[in-house]
Amino acid sequence: WNMWILSQSPDEALKLLRECDADVIAIIELGHEQARVLKQLEEVYPYCLWMPDEKSRGIAVLSRIEGTRFTSIDLAYEGMPAIEADVPATVSHSSYRIMAVHTRSPDLHQRTLDRNQQLNGLAEWAALPSKACMIIGDLNITPWPPPFSRLLQRGNLEDTRNYRGNFASWPTDLGPFAIPIDHALVSRNSHILYRGVGLSAPDSDHRPIMVVLK
Repeated sequence: WNMWILSQSPDEALKLLRECDADVIAIIELGHEQARVLKQLEEVYPYCLWMPDEKSRGIAVLSRIEGTRFTSIDLAYEGMPAIEADVPATVSHSSYRIMAVHTRSPDLHQRTLDRNQQLNGLAEWAALPSKACMIIGDLNITPWPPPFSRLLQRGNLEDTRNYRGNFASWPTDLGPFAIPIDHALVSRNSHILYRGVGLSAPDSDHRPIMVVLK
């Protein structure tokens, strides 16, 4: 969920994230004050990496799966940190790599090139001959431009939206006329049980997205 760096409602965000009851949570645009409140989630999610920032670069990943390990990665050296979570196998699921990321918002010039470089870096990461993976976060791109298609092809990834709906997530005030720029992309051998987008997003311009995998 991109909870928006300008959000003034971290207590409401805390309530929403608790109600999600997810195994792993990725938070984008996380500020220091927001992180201070949300760290109450460590009671349920003791495995976590917090990287708050006062600009849009703040990010965190929380897991309740024992042994989850984290690595901070600057994809394409663009100054936008991403977090890789290595989730170990348990009785109920196999091991998994998760990359939580926020790419640069595009413009007519350099920022679009920077974002595309990050997408290229994501494709290289996903294509590594290793365990199954997921890329999740605000990619600042809709599913239709060529850079997104290249990410899926080069990374051997599936868009969890496919054949399930539009799942428009931004901006929240446009309702059904919003666009899907928050994504969950998974290895093509993943079994997708559910894909959704939150109906509410307290004090954020993005709706949270959810995915359930088997």
